[in-house]
Amino acid sequence: MTGHPFGIQVTTALTAAQLEDWLTQNCRGSYSLNVVDVTPDLTKKIFAVFFETEHDREVFRAGYRQIR
Repeated sequence: MTGHPFGIQVTTALTAAQLEDWLTQNCRGSYSLNVVDVTPDLTKKIFAVFFETEHDREVFRAGYRQIR
């Protein structure tokens, strides 16, 4: 993704809004949050998150363990 070369895919019960809130509060650069898939019962979602900086991706990796 142009401008956001550092990506990660996560599976979570969080909503897109909850992830957006966390990303807004913790990322220095810009990011892109995309829904990849949702389980039929809507309890789990797979998101692809792309970051402008490698630093923000690593901050997300570290913080994701606590928010998921």
